[in-house]
Amino acid sequence: MVTVNIACVEELNLVKIIFEGEWSMRDEVPTTASVIYDVIAKAKKCSDVVFDVSRLKKWDTSFISFAIKLMKSLKGCRLKFDQKCLPTKMLNIINLANSKNASTCDSENKARYGKFWKTLFERCRNRVSLFCESLNFIGELILESLRTFCGRSKFRLKEFLLIIEQVGVDALPIVALISFLVGLILAFVSIIQLRKFGAGIYCADLVGIAVMREMGCLMTAVIISGRTGAAYAATIGTMMVNEEIDAMRTTGLSCFGFIVLPRVFALVVMMPLLCIFSDIIGICGGMFAAIAMLNMNATQYLMQTKMAISVNDVFCGLSKSVIFAALIATIGCLRGMQCGRDAEAVGKVTTSAVVSSITSIIIADAVFALIFNAFGI
Repeated sequence: MVTVNIACVEELNLVKIIFEGEWSMRDEVPTTASVIYDVIAKAKKCSDVVFDVSRLKKWDTSFISFAIKLMKSLKGCRLKFDQKCLPTKMLNIINLANSKNASTCDSENKARYGKFWKTLFERCRNRVSLFCESLNFIGELILESLRTFCGRSKFRLKEFLLIIEQVGVDALPIVALISFLVGLILAFVSIIQLRKFGAGIYCADLVGIAVMREMGCLMTAVIISGRTGAAYAATIGTMMVNEEIDAMRTTGLSCFGFIVLPRVFALVVMMPLLCIFSDIIGICGGMFAAIAMLNMNATQYLMQTKMAISVNDVFCGLSKSVIFAALIATIGCLRGMQCGRDAEAVGKVTTSAVVSSITSIIIADAVFALIFNAFGI
């Protein structure tokens, strides 16, 4: 057993902590908190602290651990500890433990610091590499398009028509459903507010302009991003996994002319048509809500819509749809070309294609809004 006595020597301006008995990890020993509490209580006029271990008959490494913790606690309480009071053997062990802890902390800090910069460097390098790949892909796509228009590159018409069917005709049901619901919701919300002022008929103006300028092309682009853009990335990514792209390059065939261009051209051709179809269905959805809630007839609603929309509204929607189509097709094919060599990579590039396409669509729509506002369109 060990006992700890604390004596205050005011003449020397110090507090003496006296350890007596045998200190072993198997025995019950005092806690650091209790000793610190007693020291603070008696050190009101003293600032220095010393250990008296002359009466300590036996001790092990548990006492060294206790002493180190007590020194740190005394330092936190702004009390000065004099290490010279300790025996040489005990002081050597304490210094060795402190130096080892300091070196371990330094090595851990250096490892964390080095890992942070390494990770940051790797991410920056990957982003730069992806950016360069994207520029290279866009450049090759433009060159191959010019060769095709000049008749210097082979373009398979049958595959082009097949992709048009997949992109356009097969997408009509989902585009019709979403567009109808969007028009219905726009009309429902506007009717509730406009009816308070006796201007419910102007819901046709709001729905017509909103669908023609924004919602028709935007919702169609989002649908095509999740449907066609993901399909492009998955198809080309699977071809990369199966090494079909490598086989085409080995035989001297252009993967852009046979794989990328038909998909890009098909989507650019069909997207404006899908946008027009979406506009018509969206207006029909608004008309359905107006007839149900305002007791209007179809003729009144269509005449009001005709007076509200203009050629500029139609031009805005169609111009956006072409750019959206180019973005979706390019990003889908690019992500497919960047696919790895395993099955998991196909899922990753498909997800990346959808997220990148939708993000680019929203950004492009915001840019169009600024341009149209600047030119008063």
